[in-house]
Amino acid sequence: MSRDPGHLMNAVGVAQLLGVSRQRVHQIVEADATFPDPVAVLGRTRVWQQSAVEAWMLVPGHRRVVNYRDKGELLRFGVVQEPTRADLGGMSVIVPTADVAAHRSLRWTRDVGRLELADPINPEQLYVSLGDWDARVAVDGSPKPG
Repeated sequence: MSRDPGHLMNAVGVAQLLGVSRQRVHQIVEADATFPDPVAVLGRTRVWQQSAVEAWMLVPGHRRVVNYRDKGELLRFGVVQEPTRADLGGMSVIVPTADVAAHRSLRWTRDVGRLELADPINPEQLYVSLGDWDARVAVDGSPKPG
């Protein structure tokens, strides 16, 4: 996705960015008063500014998935309340260790994450705090410089 702050997107583009269905986007728009207003309505199609949707996503509690781009491939990882720090409101990204092994660009997650039982059915998962994730990865999944 473009990083141009003037980039516009319809509900399909918003759904791709959020990692949800188009129908879920319409539910969020109707139920969440903090979701940005569309910049235009063309017939029945609402159009949003990408930068406004990305800013909304950075508010704690708005994301259920994060994007990660590795050489053109888009990966999605779940965002959950971290069980070991639920009382502190800690949100974490769950990254399967198999993905870390398969994607060289994800190796940094080993340094900032911890191996724990994120899911008793599939214990091979790594928790990475959402703060650490956001420090290294843009909302659209591209790596941040530095």
